[in-house]
Amino acid sequence: MTTKLIKAGMPASQVAEKVFQAIVDEKFYIFTHPEEKVKIQARMDDIVQERNPMIAPMPEMLKLD
Repeated sequence: MTTKLIKAGMPASQVAEKVFQAIVDEKFYIFTHPEEKVKIQARMDDIVQERNPMIAPMPEMLKLD
């Protein structure tokens, strides 16, 4: 499974570009996949509201098997 995840991942050069730009822009957090911010926001809301985390399957990971 690890090999499949690596193959499905973003090329290192693309990640490097995003990291470099974040440094130039003086950003602390670097989002290689900004579309995931919705999930991050939901997780942070659960933490602030003291709710137990909801564990949802990751459909994109399930396709790799």
